[in-house]
Amino acid sequence: MIGINTRAVASLAAVVTLGLGLAACGSSSDDADSTSSASTSTSASADASESSSSDDTTASGSLEDIVAQAQKSVDGMKDSFGGIYSDIKIEAEGDDTLKYTYVFADASTADAAKSSLKDQYDTFQSTCDSTITPMLEQAGVKDAKVEYIFQGPDGDEVGSYTCS
Repeated sequence: MIGINTRAVASLAAVVTLGLGLAACGSSSDDADSTSSASTSTSASADASESSSSDDTTASGSLEDIVAQAQKSVDGMKDSFGGIYSDIKIEAEGDDTLKYTYVFADASTADAAKSSLKDQYDTFQSTCDSTITPMLEQAGVKDAKVEYIFQGPDGDEVGSYTCS
């Protein structure tokens, strides 16, 4: 049962990341809710980067905007995982990397996840290729990368994967 749980945990992490990418980008320009403001912000940043590609702060600003929007979903994400993660962090690292850190609440779940996370690398890469990286690039982030880090409750790294 633990093996199935950790596989599901890693898969859910990838799915949640996909959801964050969509939430940060906004699904439709006709939406009048909070996702439309994220879409507007992202579109404005993308337009700015197209008109002034020499402006180095555009990519960083866009990435920071995406992170700020995604941060709004963290509490709901933690609730949806039913206590599997004690913390989920979303950060910008440099001008080109979106970093997700998942902290397991329980040491035994973290230990069990060590082997099954590697089985999810294709899922992480697919999510990056199909959704997150194009969203970041549309927002003006050049050479975008997405980093997934999984930690035990003690802060020790259980596994990681970087999409580029």
